[in-house]
Amino acid sequence: MSLPDVPTSAVALSDVDSEIAYAGTDVGVFRTTNGGITWTAFQDGLPRSPVVELLFHRNYNRLFAGTMGRGVFVRDV
Repeated sequence: MSLPDVPTSAVALSDVDSEIAYAGTDVGVFRTTNGGITWTAFQDGLPRSPVVELLFHRNYNRLFAGTMGRGVFVRDV
């Protein structure tokens, strides 16, 4: 699967594994584990809303996703 054809507003790179990255798009968060060759939805409770900021927190092994009008969501990675 590839990224959907919608605007991408945020990117977070894993500092643990260079092949892992997260993309915040207008329809949610997507993750790659193979350097961007394929992407999968990484929603798990996140509503389908624009994600405008992503933060990968290594100490807690969590991804924080700031959305447009829906708050901040946290997911273990």
